[in-house]
Order: sequence, then structure tokens, then C-alpha cells
Amino acid sequence: MELEALLGVRFYQRVGALTVVPAGQVSGGVALLAAAGVPAVGLGAGELAERYPQVAFPPVAAGVLETDTGVVLADWALPAMVGWLRWHPRVRLCLRRRVVAVEADAVGRLVRLADGSVLRGDRVVIAAGPWSAELLPAELALRLTLFRQSMLYCQVPDELLDGWSAAPAMPSLGTADGAWLVPPVAGTPLKLSAARASRAVAELTDHGTPVWWRHRLVNRVGPLLPGFDPAWVTDARDFYYLADTATGGPLLAGLGDGTVWAYAACGGVSFKFAPLIARVLSQRLARPRPARPRPARPRPARRRPARPHCPRTAMTPGSAVASGPATAAPNRAERLLIPAAFVTCLGNSIQLTAAALLVLQTQRSTLAVGWLFIAVAVPQVGLSLFFGQLADRFDRRTLCVICDLTSAAAALALPVWLLVGGGANVAAYVTNFILAVVAALFMPASNALIKERIAPARLGPFNANFEIAIQAGTLLSAAVGGFMVQLFGVRPLFVFNAVTFIASAACMYLLGRRPAYVPAAEADAAEASAVAAGATPVRRPLARFALLYAVGNIVITLSNTLLVVVIIVTFQRQAGIVGVVDAMAGIGVIAAAVLYKRVSTRVPNLRLVFVGYLASAAIIAVEPFNVWLLVALIPFSGMFFGLARISARTMLMSAVEESRAGRVFGATQALGLGLSAILTVLISRLADQTRVSYAFFALAAVVAAIVTVGVLLLRTPVVRQPAPVLEPVA
Repeated sequence: MELEALLGVRFYQRVGALTVVPAGQVSGGVALLAAAGVPAVGLGAGELAERYPQVAFPPVAAGVLETDTGVVLADWALPAMVGWLRWHPRVRLCLRRRVVAVEADAVGRLVRLADGSVLRGDRVVIAAGPWSAELLPAELALRLTLFRQSMLYCQVPDELLDGWSAAPAMPSLGTADGAWLVPPVAGTPLKLSAARASRAVAELTDHGTPVWWRHRLVNRVGPLLPGFDPAWVTDARDFYYLADTATGGPLLAGLGDGTVWAYAACGGVSFKFAPLIARVLSQRLARPRPARPRPARPRPARRRPARPHCPRTAMTPGSAVASGPATAAPNRAERLLIPAAFVTCLGNSIQLTAAALLVLQTQRSTLAVGWLFIAVAVPQVGLSLFFGQLADRFDRRTLCVICDLTSAAAALALPVWLLVGGGANVAAYVTNFILAVVAALFMPASNALIKERIAPARLGPFNANFEIAIQAGTLLSAAVGGFMVQLFGVRPLFVFNAVTFIASAACMYLLGRRPAYVPAAEADAAEASAVAAGATPVRRPLARFALLYAVGNIVITLSNTLLVVVIIVTFQRQAGIVGVVDAMAGIGVIAAAVLYKRVSTRVPNLRLVFVGYLASAAIIAVEPFNVWLLVALIPFSGMFFGLARISARTMLMSAVEESRAGRVFGATQALGLGLSAILTVLISRLADQTRVSYAFFALAAVVAAIVTVGVLLLRTPVVRQPAPVLEPVA
């Protein structure tokens, strides 16, 4: 249950587990489970036959039913675990990269990969599958036996499915050959096998079940199921596991000085109890590291401040996982991209706020302000996808520099137009339209540049800092812009915007050329090679991640429209209050980014997205009642929105391939702004024809509906059949 809560995915079907034993062993089994805190009841032979008529139990058998246990859906659980690790800010997954050796040197432990690269760690866990023996010392490898298990997959007829779906997992049917079954829960097939269908083999080969073994299982297990028809069998597959030759169970061994631990998995037992096993391994890894002599080497005579030891760990579950502070240091790209984002958003938003105030003062219409934001959104909707493809074909840094310089020229054109007597409304619409065209290229190019330059393990912390820069620049700009409009008028703001674009171009130029080694590109290339060699490709739910990220565009665009109207028209306050409100929201977003760095290691991003957006929507619904209530609640709305936005960005950024990052973010931008444009027209008309408060209610409802649908889609993965690694949990 704890793991389900952490991952945000339901993969545990609590149908119970029935173990059939001789009648004399029932009371002892129930007492043993009760002592361990596991609820269980004893069933006599008559109760077994009455409750589960679909199984023909041995005549003198009884059963122990564990009521709170059930079936783990591995095809749901394992992708969720990989996804959680992939998005964890202190974890780097080396997908589809085979581990070939674990060694030690004077500095630490080495994990060698088949491509020649090396991972270093203070602690190493060897927790691979049936190939674990290849990574172990010879004396340990000789203690392990490789087994091959055959299993049948059956499609139960529709008229019998209701009874079978309510059946518990049965890890033992009480037969001499150890027959067992897993019921067809959650749309999966019925699985049948027996302990005697497991045999020792010399090596890993194919997964096809030999015809002889298939017929043997059908003939042996079939008679245990009244009404069974061999035509039920839709597939049969073989699987491998390792076991300690002496005990028949898993092997746990500490190697060397206790900094390397090996756990050779043993079939379904290790899968069922994986969280408990991981906890024990973590406790062993956390023990103080034994002191070991280091080779003497000359070094400068200087004093260093003492620092606490923080172990780095490399885990090798077939593919490699590296984590720890070794990958946590920000690089030059982070120190340049974050200020570039801040100054760009600061200048852009000041100009947009000033233009919105200018249009509102002349036309006094919510829809007129809405059309201004639509003028910004339309070119990005129409061009973002095409420009995203350009961002994947050409140098992204160069594109960003060109965009910034072009935007600076466009921003300067607006005050010049006003100076020569041009119309204010035309100037506002045209200038912001030109800036939006350039932004349609800058947005996918800059996000693809982030994917290119930021290490995968740094994406979480970077996105928190990046969102601080974006939202602080966007939201705090209204405070600066509001006060500056009152003190100096509109024209100086547009000149200031041009200066910010030049500053952003300088930061982009200082990034330098694309490095020879791009971690994200290397990981994508390794995955592509593995898929070409026959491996199953990693499923990336990019469209669903993009939908959740696009909700942020809707909230920002509609809030920019509605907040100006509710403060100026409904509350009849000065423009300075607009600045105060947006400044408070910016403070909330900054608090969210700080909070995200703390909670993201314990709470999955998907849950942060769901809770954050819904809480923000609830606050949006009460904002139009009173100006001081709005001022009091807006920081909390910003905080929840920031948590959701950062989490959604991290999920999307982690999942997208580096070579396609421009296209994906371009499409995401088009989706978000397209929805924003449509909703702006509809909700602005609602505000003009009824009341502004109804527009706030509508925005909150739309956000809640989209987020709920998006999260449900992510939490309901497609069940692939057959699901070969489902196991009963006893």
C-alpha cells in the first residue's frame, strides 16, 4: 500500500490468497500468520468446495485464506517504478545498458557497462535477474542454480469470468506436484503452473515452452479445474530464476568490506517481497563504511573544511541506476539559462501588462483585453509545431540568440511608433503579435536547449529554479509594470523590454557551442540501439504529460485576463493593486519551487500535479469575492500552481527524447495556447455578458476537469496480454 501511494498507481488487487494444506496444519498456519500481523481464516474441505467450486481440491484438504493479500500487476507496477526513478532529481537511469562487471579500486567501487563506460559509487547493490551469477565471484556463482519455469495463460469463457475474477490467488492447490494459479484479475488471463514445471537448466536460452511441457501442464492442471477446456490455453511461456542450491531460496551476500551487496533474485518470492527486501538492503548500505588504507599521493599543504560523508550508490538491476550528490552540482549552463529566463519573462510580461492596461483604458472591455492575449497566442499555436521541428534540426543556441535580438528590435519599434503619433491600440496588437511569432520559435528552441545542456539527474532541481525564474519574472513584472505605468507612463516599459532581450541574448551566447558529450542524447542513442536489437521500447506517455503541462498555460493566460478586469472594473482599484496581486502570486511560486526540492524526493510528481492544480483551482473560484480576500489567497494559489507546474514540467522534460525535444515542446506550446485562446474567448464573453465572478468559476471548473482526466489517464495503463510476470502474493 505504501508503494502504491508513493507511485500514484493502483497495481495491487486485494483478492486474497488461499493456500491449500492438510487439515491438521490449518490452525498452526492461521496462528503463525496472526503472530506476523496478517489476517487469516481457516477453511475446511466443505467450505473450500462451497466457496470455490471452480477448483477441484484434494478430498481431505483444508485451506488458509489470507484476506488482505492478493495479486501484484507487474505490468503496471514496474513501469511506474521506472518512471518514478526516472523523474527523481537524484537518480540517473542508464536504460538498456548492460552491466558486465563490478570491481573495486583505491577510490571506490566501479560498475562497468558493456559500452565501456564506468559508474563509480561508495556502495553497490547487485540486484539483477537470472544473470546475476555473471557478476558474482566464482565461489558464490557456484552456489546458485538456474531454474526454468513453464506457465500456461488461459482465457476464461465470459459466462465463467465473474466467478473466476472473485477467486483468490492460490499459491498452492494442495497437490503433490505443487500446482498453483493466479486468477484473471483486472482483465489479465488466468495463469496455471506447478512446482514440478520448474527444472534446473544450464543456461538462459529462449522463453518458448516446449510442446511436451505444455501438454504435461495441461494434462496435470486441467483436471483440477471442473469444466476446463484445453482451448482455454492461449499461450505458454517459460521464465528463469536463480536459487541457492542448498536452501532453494534467494542468496544475499556481502562482498569485500561490506560496501558491495549481492542479492540473487528467486522467482516470485523476491518480486512479492521486493519493498521489504529493498528496506533491508538500504539498512545494510547505511552502515558506516569500514576504514581502508588509501595510497599515499602528494598534495598541496592546505586545510579543507570538514564535511559529512554522503554515500553515493550505484545499483545494477540489469540496467544501471546511479544516484547521489556526485550528479547534483549545477553546471555553467544552469547558471546562464536561469537568469536568461528571468530577464526575458520580466521584460515580456511588463510590456504585455502595459499593453493590456492601455487597451482596457481605451475600450473598457474584457473581450478587448482577451483579444490582446489571443494576438499573442495565435501565432504560437499555428507556428510552434513547425518551429519545434526547426529547433531539432538547427543549432538551438544560435536560434535562441537570433530570437532574442529580433525581439529586442520589435520591442523598440513600439515606443518609436507611439513617438511618431501612431495609434496605441494598433501598436499594442501588432508589436505583441510580432513578439509572439518570435516566441513561437524561442520556446521550443530554449526548452530543447535545456534538455541538451542539463544532465538528466539535474532536471528536477533545475526545473524548480527555472520555474522560479519564469514565474518570478512573469508575475513580479506586473508589480514593477503596474507602479511604473502610474509613475512614468507606458513608453519606458517597452525600452526596458528591449534591454532584457539583449541581456538574454548575451547569456545564450555565453553558453558556447554544443558539447561533444550530451548525457540525454547518449541515453536516447543507447535505448534506440537496444530497441533495434529487439528490446521492448520504453513507452512514453508524452501526450498525457503535455496535457498536464498545458494546463499551466491556461491558468496563466486566463488569470492575466481576469485579474486585470476584476481589479480595475469590478473592484475599481488602481493599476498598482494589479502589481501587488501578481507580486504576491510570484512569492507563492517561489515558495513552491523551494518546497518542491524538499517534497519531490518523497512525493511522486503526478500526485503533486493533481493536488497542486486542484488546490489552485479551488482558490481561483473564491478570488473574485473581495479584493483583500484576493490579496490574501493569491500567494497560496501561486504556491499550489507552482508545485503542479514544476512537477508537470519535470515529467515532460524527463520523458522526452533529446532529439525530439523541440517538436514535443512546440506541440505542447501549441496545445496549451490553443486551449487558452479558445477558453479566453468563451470565458471573456461569459464575464462581459454575466458577471466576472462567473468567469473565475468557469476557469476553476475547466482546470479541475482537465487535470482529473489527465491524471486518470496516466493512472490507468493499458494491460498487455499475456502479463508474464504476475505472481500471487502470499
